[in-house]
Amino acid sequence: MAFDGITLALVKQEILSLGDGVRVDRIHQPSGDEIILSFRYRGGSRRYLLSASASTARIHSVKSTPENPMTPPMFCVLLRKHLASAKLVDIEQPGLDRVLHFRFEGANDIGDLTRPSLHLEIMGRYSNLILTDGEGRVIDALKRVDATMSSVRMVVPGCQYLPPKGQDKLSVLDYPAAELAERILSAPGATLAKCAGNTLQGISPIVARELEFRAAGSTDFSPAELTADGRARLEAAVGELADILNGKKEPYFNILYKEEGKPFDFSFLPITQYGTGVTSRRMDTLGEMVETFYRVKYEDQQARQRAGDLLQTASSALARVARRLDTQRLELKNSLDRETLRQYGDILSANLYAIKKGDTSFTGENFYTEPPQCVTIPLDPALDPVHNSQKYYAEYRKAATAEKKLRELIADGEKELTYLESVCDSLSRPMSAAELADVRDELYLGRYIRSSRGRQVKKEPSKPMEAVSSDGFRIAIGRNNRQNDRLTLKTAFSGDLWFHAKNMPGSHVVVFCRGTRPPDRTVEEAAMLAAYFSRGQQSSQVPVDCTQVRYVKKPAGAAPGMVIYTDYETFYVTPDADVVDRLTGKKQ
Repeated sequence: MAFDGITLALVKQEILSLGDGVRVDRIHQPSGDEIILSFRYRGGSRRYLLSASASTARIHSVKSTPENPMTPPMFCVLLRKHLASAKLVDIEQPGLDRVLHFRFEGANDIGDLTRPSLHLEIMGRYSNLILTDGEGRVIDALKRVDATMSSVRMVVPGCQYLPPKGQDKLSVLDYPAAELAERILSAPGATLAKCAGNTLQGISPIVARELEFRAAGSTDFSPAELTADGRARLEAAVGELADILNGKKEPYFNILYKEEGKPFDFSFLPITQYGTGVTSRRMDTLGEMVETFYRVKYEDQQARQRAGDLLQTASSALARVARRLDTQRLELKNSLDRETLRQYGDILSANLYAIKKGDTSFTGENFYTEPPQCVTIPLDPALDPVHNSQKYYAEYRKAATAEKKLRELIADGEKELTYLESVCDSLSRPMSAAELADVRDELYLGRYIRSSRGRQVKKEPSKPMEAVSSDGFRIAIGRNNRQNDRLTLKTAFSGDLWFHAKNMPGSHVVVFCRGTRPPDRTVEEAAMLAAYFSRGQQSSQVPVDCTQVRYVKKPAGAAPGMVIYTDYETFYVTPDADVVDRLTGKKQ
């Protein structure tokens, strides 16, 4: 996944094709390393996102605008001052390097002509967006680079802007395809793709591998083994790159997917190297391709981050509850020894005459043992004999009260522990943004999260995962506690079959059968789904309980996802990821 120089050149051509008179209309900075420039031209307007992110640096047109901060960052304010209403004069790209220089003409506060430039440098973690004046001095940059960070190329206000050093490679625009093919074959590299990457300017690894595949019919191919026909195919493939840039051939914008909904790369070429191992989705425009790709990748990355944050919150709460339970169980154990306190009180009451105020202990006969034995009882020297005996009676009564209260607290704590384990279990599996929002709301309402910040307002609740059994029965799988409650208590009918892994956190699984008994194969598959989407996913012979929905009840005040059930039977199944993928449609 790389935003290469040829893709950048296509973006440049796209912007220049808007015609003369393109002006900067609006400027926004939705995040720390992203700028959105809105260009106004004859016939309309178009927004472009310029990103200097270390991992996702790029430029492309966007249809949707991210939410902007209430107060614009200083760099955004500076861009508005120098570029607002400025005319776009030209865009320069050194060869096919991943650098664009936007040249503008504008006017300052007193009406004098200005010629600011905006430089987008896509260079991995060194990516930057730099604003310079008409004399090439840096006004400011999205990421300043001072002398402590680099002694070779500083980027700070007032210094002279120095373009990044170009790569010693060849542009497909400057040399005939035949010469470039020969240069590739004589370049250093263990494979033809490596040779192409070391020779040609502005191609990403996927394009280099595609050149190799088209020439040799495989990847990891040694250039020395290429036949004459292969050389001709390599020359044709290299020539196609030049034809796309020269406008002789239309680019083929497409996104590649290994799994449905999960893109892993994109290109301006039809990609054939993966065969049937991937699917390709063609997009109408370059901007649509890049925006769609990064939006899905960004949402997936954000979802993983949110899931990690929520999992840390739930795990911390789980640890606190577990520590509290350990303390309460120890206190309960101590309270069960309270009979000794009452006996000490009785022994002291029977020997008040032998005790004096100021004594620190009393040794006497313990008439509760058979035969009687001597026992030494600690005393408070500040209390008289009567109050010392009353003190033991008071501690006895306190321990008796504590036992009752501790049993209640421990029962509540064990329920809370079970609930938090179910939350952690659901967060340990991939979840959509809507499902994560469900969990966040759940933790907020349970007061595990103090602030409601970041809660998403959803038009409708997230839906359970769907599956179809081999016999055609519809199966639904709850992905979090809220989905479990809605599925079991509202969606399912009383005669449907309900499954849940026994005595462990997991999903509620419902087979919609309306009171009929599904075939044994469907029952076994539903039990496998319940085992797979539970803590027992990596285990064998997981016990799964099955009952009709009519026998599943939610106690008053129970935590989300917590139910009780009766009239059940237990199956033992071993989770199989391939079977689960087939049932849920992930594997055809």
